[in-house]
Amino acid sequence: MSRDNIIQVAGLVKVYPGDVQALSGIDFTVGRGEFFGFLGPNGAGKSTTIKILSSLLNKASGRVGVFGFDIEHSSMDVRRAIGFAMQEVGLDDLSSGMDFLVMQGMLYKLGRRKAQAWAEELLELVGLTDVADP
Repeated sequence: MSRDNIIQVAGLVKVYPGDVQALSGIDFTVGRGEFFGFLGPNGAGKSTTIKILSSLLNKASGRVGVFGFDIEHSSMDVRRAIGFAMQEVGLDDLSSGMDFLVMQGMLYKLGRRKAQAWAEELLELVGLTDVADP
Protein backbone atom coordinates (compact mmCIF):
# COMPACT_ATOMS: atom_id res chain seq x y z
CA MET A 1 0.00 0.00 0.00
CA SER A 2 1.35 3.38 -1.02
CA ARG A 3 1.54 6.46 1.20
CA ASP A 4 0.93 8.61 -1.92
CA ASN A 5 -2.76 7.79 -1.62
CA ILE A 6 -4.55 8.29 1.68
CA ILE A 7 -7.04 5.51 0.85
CA GLN A 8 -6.58 2.59 -1.53
CA VAL A 9 -9.33 0.05 -2.12
CA ALA A 10 -8.99 -2.85 -4.55
CA GLY A 11 -11.54 -5.58 -5.14
CA LEU A 12 -13.41 -4.91 -1.89
CA VAL A 13 -16.15 -7.42 -1.19
CA LYS A 14 -18.50 -7.68 1.79
CA VAL A 15 -21.09 -10.41 2.16
CA TYR A 16 -23.54 -10.34 5.06
CA PRO A 17 -25.26 -13.45 6.48
CA GLY A 18 -27.83 -14.92 4.13
CA ASP A 19 -25.49 -14.33 1.16
CA VAL A 20 -26.41 -10.64 0.97
CA GLN A 21 -23.61 -9.07 -1.06
CA ALA A 22 -23.22 -5.46 0.11
CA LEU A 23 -20.01 -4.74 -1.84
CA SER A 24 -19.05 -6.46 -5.05
CA GLY A 25 -15.40 -5.81 -5.86
CA ILE A 26 -15.18 -2.03 -5.61
CA ASP A 27 -11.97 -0.14 -6.42
CA PHE A 28 -11.04 3.47 -5.69
CA THR A 29 -8.23 5.66 -4.38
CA VAL A 30 -8.21 8.96 -2.55
CA GLY A 31 -5.09 11.04 -3.00
CA ARG A 32 -3.52 13.32 -0.42
CA GLY A 33 -5.40 16.64 -0.34
CA GLU A 34 -8.43 15.39 -2.30
CA PHE A 35 -12.05 15.73 -1.23
CA PHE A 36 -13.97 12.51 -1.76
CA GLY A 37 -17.61 11.65 -1.14
CA PHE A 38 -19.84 8.63 -1.50
CA LEU A 39 -23.12 9.18 -3.31
CA GLY A 40 -25.82 6.61 -3.89
CA PRO A 41 -29.22 5.35 -2.83
CA ASN A 42 -29.94 3.51 0.41
CA GLY A 43 -28.40 0.06 0.28
CA ALA A 44 -25.64 1.01 -2.15
CA GLY A 45 -22.88 0.10 0.33
CA LYS A 46 -21.74 3.55 1.47
CA SER A 47 -21.96 2.90 5.22
CA THR A 48 -20.54 -0.59 4.84
CA THR A 49 -17.51 0.81 3.01
CA ILE A 50 -16.91 3.48 5.67
CA LYS A 51 -17.19 0.90 8.45
CA ILE A 52 -14.60 -1.28 6.73
CA LEU A 53 -12.27 1.67 6.11
CA SER A 54 -12.44 2.57 9.80
CA SER A 55 -11.89 -1.07 10.88
CA LEU A 56 -15.33 -1.33 12.50
CA LEU A 57 -16.38 -4.11 10.13
CA ASN A 58 -14.44 -6.97 8.53
CA LYS A 59 -14.32 -7.38 4.77
CA ALA A 60 -14.89 -10.66 2.94
CA SER A 61 -12.06 -10.06 0.47
CA GLY A 62 -10.07 -7.42 -1.32
CA ARG A 63 -7.32 -5.03 -0.24
CA VAL A 64 -7.84 -1.89 1.81
CA GLY A 65 -5.14 0.58 2.81
CA VAL A 66 -5.53 3.74 4.86
CA PHE A 67 -2.54 6.07 5.32
CA GLY A 68 -0.33 3.26 4.02
CA PHE A 69 -1.56 0.77 6.63
CA ASP A 70 -3.22 -2.48 5.60
CA ILE A 71 -6.62 -2.47 7.34
CA GLU A 72 -6.46 -6.20 8.00
CA HIS A 73 -3.02 -6.30 9.63
CA SER A 74 -2.72 -2.78 11.10
CA SER A 75 -6.22 -1.83 12.23
CA MET A 76 -4.97 -0.08 15.39
CA ASP A 77 -2.58 2.05 13.30
CA VAL A 78 -5.51 2.99 11.06
CA ARG A 79 -7.66 3.92 14.06
CA ARG A 80 -4.90 6.13 15.45
CA ALA A 81 -4.49 7.87 12.07
CA ILE A 82 -8.14 8.68 11.26
CA GLY A 83 -11.16 10.42 12.62
CA PHE A 84 -14.67 10.57 11.30
CA ALA A 85 -18.08 11.79 12.39
CA MET A 86 -21.09 9.63 11.72
CA GLN A 87 -24.06 11.16 9.95
CA GLU A 88 -26.35 10.91 12.95
CA VAL A 89 -25.22 11.88 16.42
CA GLY A 90 -27.66 12.35 19.28
CA LEU A 91 -27.11 16.11 19.77
CA ASP A 92 -26.97 17.26 16.14
CA ASP A 93 -30.44 18.81 16.24
CA LEU A 94 -29.48 20.96 19.25
CA SER A 95 -26.33 22.55 17.86
CA SER A 96 -25.22 24.52 14.82
CA GLY A 97 -22.66 23.35 12.29
CA MET A 98 -20.11 25.68 13.88
CA ASP A 99 -20.87 24.28 17.36
CA PHE A 100 -20.44 20.73 16.09
CA LEU A 101 -17.07 21.47 14.45
CA VAL A 102 -15.77 23.27 17.53
CA MET A 103 -16.85 20.32 19.68
CA GLN A 104 -15.00 17.92 17.37
CA GLY A 105 -11.86 20.06 17.65
CA MET A 106 -12.11 20.09 21.41
CA LEU A 107 -12.49 16.30 21.45
CA TYR A 108 -9.11 16.25 19.68
CA LYS A 109 -7.74 18.43 22.51
CA LEU A 110 -7.24 21.56 20.39
CA GLY A 111 -8.60 23.94 23.02
CA ARG A 112 -11.59 26.22 22.42
CA ARG A 113 -9.76 29.05 20.59
CA LYS A 114 -7.83 26.76 18.27
CA ALA A 115 -10.94 24.62 17.64
CA GLN A 116 -12.92 27.76 16.78
CA ALA A 117 -10.23 28.92 14.33
CA TRP A 118 -10.04 25.45 12.79
CA ALA A 119 -13.83 25.32 12.39
CA GLU A 120 -13.91 28.75 10.74
CA GLU A 121 -11.14 27.72 8.34
CA LEU A 122 -12.91 24.49 7.39
CA LEU A 123 -16.25 26.21 6.86
CA GLU A 124 -14.59 28.82 4.64
CA LEU A 125 -12.78 26.10 2.69
CA VAL A 126 -16.01 24.29 1.81
CA GLY A 127 -18.08 27.45 1.33
CA LEU A 128 -20.45 26.94 4.26
CA THR A 129 -19.62 29.96 6.42
CA ASP A 130 -22.96 31.63 5.71
CA VAL A 131 -24.97 28.64 7.02
CA ALA A 132 -22.72 27.58 9.92
CA ASP A 133 -24.86 29.30 12.57
CA PRO A 134 -28.65 29.47 12.62
